[in-house]
Amino acid sequence: MSALHDIYIPPKAPEEYKKLKMQNIITFVTEFENPQDPLWDKAIHIIKNLSCYQNGNNDRSVYLHKIKQKFKEDASKCKTPYQYAEAIINICYNYACELSICNVTKHYDVNELSENFSGEKTTFRSDFLNRLNQDWHDGNLADEKYLLDETMYFKEFEQLKALPKFKIATRYTGYVSYKTTAENESIIYRYEYNFNKKVQHHKKEIHASIRKHLLLAIICLFMAFAIDRCLDLFQDQLQIYMTAFSTTKKLALLPCIKWIHIPAGLKSVAGQALEWLLLLIVSEVVTSGLAHVCPVLSSLSDALGDIGNLIKDAIDISFAKPAIYNNNCMADIAAGEKRNKSVPISLVLSPELKKYIKYQKNGIHADLFKNSSIYPIADVNDESITKNLMQLEELYGYKFGVVYQSNFNTLIVDPIKSSNSEAPKKFFPYERIVSPNGKNGVVMIPKYKNNFLLLNQYRHAPRKMQYSFPRGFSEDNSTSSENAARELKEEIGATIVNEPILLGNVISDSGLTGNRVDVYLVEIESFQQNQLVHEGIKQIIEIPVNKMDDWIRQGKIDDGFSLSAYALYQSHIK
Repeated sequence: MSALHDIYIPPKAPEEYKKLKMQNIITFVTEFENPQDPLWDKAIHIIKNLSCYQNGNNDRSVYLHKIKQKFKEDASKCKTPYQYAEAIINICYNYACELSICNVTKHYDVNELSENFSGEKTTFRSDFLNRLNQDWHDGNLADEKYLLDETMYFKEFEQLKALPKFKIATRYTGYVSYKTTAENESIIYRYEYNFNKKVQHHKKEIHASIRKHLLLAIICLFMAFAIDRCLDLFQDQLQIYMTAFSTTKKLALLPCIKWIHIPAGLKSVAGQALEWLLLLIVSEVVTSGLAHVCPVLSSLSDALGDIGNLIKDAIDISFAKPAIYNNNCMADIAAGEKRNKSVPISLVLSPELKKYIKYQKNGIHADLFKNSSIYPIADVNDESITKNLMQLEELYGYKFGVVYQSNFNTLIVDPIKSSNSEAPKKFFPYERIVSPNGKNGVVMIPKYKNNFLLLNQYRHAPRKMQYSFPRGFSEDNSTSSENAARELKEEIGATIVNEPILLGNVISDSGLTGNRVDVYLVEIESFQQNQLVHEGIKQIIEIPVNKMDDWIRQGKIDDGFSLSAYALYQSHIK
């Protein structure tokens, strides 16, 4: 709760904890001996045999996945050691997170984890086993905590009564102004260092703050009494003044101020209650105004409520005992950690934007990100721009970056700068599909005995049968010509007479994709009709070359690749 007073806690500079990542912590832990714990050796054996541990992985999710996978492969199906191994990994991950935070006290001597330390990791070992025992809790609820599938759903918390009294805790932390360690204090001591002294000092701080708040609340009450007295004096003086004024001017004004005096007959409980209500309203308005001008003061209602809480808190704090975890290993109690260098927290990018930045740096795709004054692509390496992009994603549901990637296609949504710099949406998304390997696809015009070979093939995108020339994707380790020959062999079992002739290349839909396809004319010696449907190919059709125009006029061929290829063929024969 005390962290709420200073939300931003910076991380350490990367060089400060580069040897204190999760993998390093796991390595330290696997060196421990724990003969009192029958599960320890079994769990450590499981961890050491994980491929992710041997490869130096720092991703907790990978470890959890591998542990669960190992359990499924274990013929004995004894779950407990694997659950215990997962508990150990979770604690190691917590340490890695803790060690990455700048200038926080710890329950162990951090120097034990340095590269140059050659002794026993006494305080760290003690703290680790204490935390592990707390988390494992003799295996209670282990089936509900470990070896579970990771999910992304929220479940309503139903044990509200089991929660600590956060309202009271918040009030306690509000009594003290929490400050970070002074810059001239170069050492951050262990949490247990001078612990009792710090507790007593903390209590004194809270008591001093309570006395201050109590004094201010009492002052506020005195202000209310002063307001009451001023109103009485004002009422008396006003009556005298109005009486004199009425006599002098011979005006009957007294009836107009009858409301100031409650008639004697109404001097009852109800009348007194009305007077007090009016007093409270006036006092509340006045004290609220003063509190607004001077924040250290309180309104009358707040002061009345605070006095009871302040007295109760003072009594509770006096007799309270700290119910908090302490490392029972007191070795090197005065050991301290040098203050760390801090760095600003970098913007947390979406996975799609991270892939996009990496994609841009890949030399294969350099041509895809050429500058253009017509559709200028935003500089995603500029943090102010990426921050704006993520705001647009949050507000308008946009998605920027590499949205989808497979072996066949990559869907990119580029952030394009708006031509109107004053517009609230400084960037807009523009989708395109690009080749995953930067190579052109291929379309083949198979020519067999003065006939064209067309595929009668089912196409998923339009959900219909189409007549088309064979086509395919390019493979990384093949030339475009080799890809053309391979595709014909796979799709129609063709035997090629001569080397394929390159007719040119086309972009099928420049509004959606930047993918180019190379068009080849290929003389075929023979082909095979497949007995089974292969890649949706129902049959191979032979049509005379001079009938191709008729098929196009009749609308039998509507495939863009085939029409483009035929246009290149016509240009070639002329």
